[in-house]
Order: sequence, then C-alpha cells, then structure tokens
Amino acid sequence: MDKPIDKLVIEIENYIKNVDSLFLRNLDVEYKKLIYNVHADAVRQYSKGYCMRMMIPEKEVLATFSKIDSIPLYKISEAFASQWIVPKEAHMHNNTYYHILLLVHLCAIKFRMDDLAKNSLSLLLFRIWNGRIIGAIKFCDPDTMNYVTSVMMNNKFISKNHNSPFEMLVNHFSPTIWEKYKNSYLGNSTESKRIFEQCYARVKQVFRSNPILNLKSGEKKYASGLQPFYYKAKENNLKISTIKSGSTSSEDYDIDGAFSSSAYDDQISDISNFIVMNHFPKYDEEFLNMLSSEIRGINKQNIVKLVSCIHDLNFNDYIDELLQNIFRRLMGIKKDDICSQTFYTDVILRRIISSKHTQDVVNIKNICDKLLIEIFKNKYEKKFDYEAISDTQKAIYRKLIIYAISYNIRRRICFN
Repeated sequence: MDKPIDKLVIEIENYIKNVDSLFLRNLDVEYKKLIYNVHADAVRQYSKGYCMRMMIPEKEVLATFSKIDSIPLYKISEAFASQWIVPKEAHMHNNTYYHILLLVHLCAIKFRMDDLAKNSLSLLLFRIWNGRIIGAIKFCDPDTMNYVTSVMMNNKFISKNHNSPFEMLVNHFSPTIWEKYKNSYLGNSTESKRIFEQCYARVKQVFRSNPILNLKSGEKKYASGLQPFYYKAKENNLKISTIKSGSTSSEDYDIDGAFSSSAYDDQISDISNFIVMNHFPKYDEEFLNMLSSEIRGINKQNIVKLVSCIHDLNFNDYIDELLQNIFRRLMGIKKDDICSQTFYTDVILRRIISSKHTQDVVNIKNICDKLLIEIFKNKYEKKFDYEAISDTQKAIYRKLIIYAISYNIRRRICFN
C-alpha cells in the first residue's frame, strides 16, 4: 500500500541530509519555546482551573516546514487524508495543524528526539482540550469547577492529581501516549490516525465517561467526568469560594488548616509559579546580609547569583517538590510566625536545616541535591560537578537553597 506520509518523511530526511543538518535541532528549540509560552499563559490564568483554555500557537506550528519548498501545507494534508481514508467532512481528521504535529512526532521518534516527540503531542493535545471544553461546558464558571475538582472528584480521577489541565496534558497524557505508541508508529505511519484518535478519546474521557443510554428516549447521558459533575454542582450552587470563605481568612491564615484542605495545594502552586515565573528576582539587602553572616565560604555576590538560579521554569518540578515538603514541616505555624523577622532563625533553621531525621527533611535534602546538580550543570555561570564536592560544601549550598525558597514563601504570603 502506498504511504504518502512515509514519502514526506523521506523528503524531510533528504532536506536534513543535503540542506540543513540542524533542522530538527532548531525545531526542537522552537517547540520548547512554544511550550514555554503556553505554560506562561496557563500560569496567568491559573485561577480558572479546569475551565482554562490553552493558548494555541497555530501560526508557528503551521510554519514548521515552511523552509522546505517541496512540502507545502496542502501536500501534508493530502498525504494524511489519503492515507487515513477519511471523508472530507471529517473536520478534525482533516485539520492541517494536527497533521503537521503528527508528522513532527514521527520524525522526532525516528531521530530519537524525545523532548520534541512529547512537545509535538502536547501542542496537539492543547487544541483538542480547547475544543472539548467548549463542546462539553460552553460557559465554564471557575468557582464551580474548582469545587468539582477539589471536593466532588475522588482521588482516582485524573484531574484530581494535576493542578491544571496544562500539567495533566504535558506531564501525563503526552508522555504516556508517546511511550505506548512510539514503536508501532515507527513501523507504520498509518498509526498516526490511532495516536490522534487516542489523544481525542483521552481528553474527551476527562469530560464525559461511563455513558448511560435511556432506552425510552434514546438520549445518552454520562455518569462521570467533569461535565456531569459540573452541572450537578451548578444546579446546587456549589462553589469553592463558599468553602474557603468559611474556613480561611486573611487575618488568621494557618498553614495547618491549609494543609488539610484544597487551599494547601493552591498555596503551593501559587508560590511555585511565583518563583519560577519571576525571572528577574530582587532579594532584600537585609536578607542577603543575613545569608552572608549565616553561610560561610560564599561571598555576597555569588550568593545573589546562586539564589537567582532557582527562578527558572525548567526547575518547576524541583521547586514544587521542595515546597510540598517544606510546608509539611510548617504545620501548625501561623501567618504571624512566617511574617516575623525571626522566621528564618526560629522556624526554618530549627524545623528544617537543623533537623536531621524526619522523612520530609531527608526529602528536602535529596531534592536540593538534584536541583543543585542541574543548576551547576546548566544554569550557574561557573559550571562544576556538584556531586564531586564534599558533604560539608553540599550542606552549605543546600542551606542557601532552603533559605531562598523560604524567603519567597514569606514574601508571597506576607506581602503578596
């Protein structure tokens, strides 16, 4: 059977071989920028929760193969439509945006470029997500939806385990679909159709699953998913703000209370985003002087350079994990204790830095080490092998990271 998708891949391979050997490498960088931009936009609308709609970089995706004159857009669409054997009225199956990303996905698998393979799927999933949320819940109220995901859903439901649809699509759907189908896709380009339909089915299942057919009316309803739970909450006027206003006020903020409620995750996500999205941080002189006196062997200039390194989107997972463990060590601490001038010495030093045997502190130590390996390998201006230094030196660097995270916790909670 003639496979026009394979012919497109051959043309791309010839272009890489004869014209631009860095074509896919440059595309990898470009797609990472697109993911970064979508994430930055998702952070700005974080409060919308699962009502969020993704920013779609359609213009940039459609320009993916513009440098290759022998592959115009219509040729890509014709190749997929003919190989998939789909009718012209199949709107989604005939969308060039999806075809380009599936073609990139296949090239990335062939050249073993894992990041590009997953990012191309993420960009595809973003658009499917937008279509499904508009179709399932046309006018989505974030206050009601946050009640659904925080209170009504059990822990087995996928949206319960991800703070936003962006995280769910990028950290779960994209890598699991890539891992499951990469070998079969490499051997058969027609598998692109199954991959596309799996992306659609998995996103759809988030909104509507377990269909129930009314035998009398023939009407199909769904027993689970965001849509039926959302409309059930809407009918009963259930909103997350009602719970929060009744349990937590700005005057008596309590970390222990937040830990036992949905506000705990909100607080961590808010501070995590506050750190990684603040690319030009300004640390108070008083705090830097405190670090200079507490931490021996690193001058003030290098302290500033090092703590500034944590403000990077690439370190989001490390920052989030550190916050999870640090907050557990802050259980029972009041807002006044966090905002106090002695927060670092009376709380952070005593409960975390000087503590040795709790699992949370062990976790903090291990996460700090992983983060510092990445910082000194990819971010800090003076590159060196962090794993090769002494345990005493590592303890100094860990202490610096913990204080920097604590500074941002205090800054966000006390000064917003």
